[in-house]
Amino acid sequence: MAFETFAVHAACIRGVEAIHVTVEVSLAGGVPGIQMLGIPSMEVMESRGRIRCAMRSAGFEIPRSGITVNLAPGDIRKTGSGFDLPIAIAVLAADGQIPRDNLDRCLIAGELGLDGTVLPVKGEVAFQLLARDMGLSFIAGRSDQHVPLAGVDCGFIDHLSQLAHGMGEAARHYLDSEVVEATFEPELDYADVLGQEVAKRGMALAAAGELGLLMIGSPGSGKTMLARRMTGILPELSVEDQQEALCIHSVLGENIDGLLAGHRPFRSPPSQYFNGGPHWRRTPGASG
Repeated sequence: MAFETFAVHAACIRGVEAIHVTVEVSLAGGVPGIQMLGIPSMEVMESRGRIRCAMRSAGFEIPRSGITVNLAPGDIRKTGSGFDLPIAIAVLAADGQIPRDNLDRCLIAGELGLDGTVLPVKGEVAFQLLARDMGLSFIAGRSDQHVPLAGVDCGFIDHLSQLAHGMGEAARHYLDSEVVEATFEPELDYADVLGQEVAKRGMALAAAGELGLLMIGSPGSGKTMLARRMTGILPELSVEDQQEALCIHSVLGENIDGLLAGHRPFRSPPSQYFNGGPHWRRTPGASG
């Protein structure tokens, strides 16, 4: 008897970027259960319990066979709860419980509740950028903080049971959403800072690309106040930089509204965007 196999597109957040992951599922004989391959983290391993409960709550049957899930490539550690939905969809498609039409055209990410509810995950903007680069539609749980991007077809699923008639019937599109044009205005003005002349001089040099900047001081000395206003003296952001700032915001959840005001603090790897939270740091020698 041939094994039933199926694969869907998913992704894993690495830093502030989304890395493509192929979720492969094989249904074979043997002891019923779900075996996870591909260096899954603990939260990915826990998806087995969420998937079983969600499938049962959504009215689907749990296959009475050994289920092998491979997250490829196998040399990258997989983290996050966003693999719940793609694994569940791949299992149901391999078992013939849902139609397979259009599943190969979607990048899927979502966490499952025990009642079958599909929840959003962090890094939505990063997922959208990856889906756009791959020419895929992005499907996830409904998010109140959805940020539409140009050139990306996005849809959401509220409940796993909606997939009974296929992805085309299940996915819903966001309505009354406008593509982000980065027209935000800064709320804080650098010119309002009185005193702190040494710190202000250092920030001005850092903004010009001359020196690096690292602020150290006791709580209440003004580090956060200065950092939040530094965006007022930074160069303009390009459209690509605006999307990168949105990506960082969606993954890290940091307060970087100033970046979206049309300014860029520095051009350096995403991991150097923050130093201890609100303290800005600039890579020496980087251009603005």
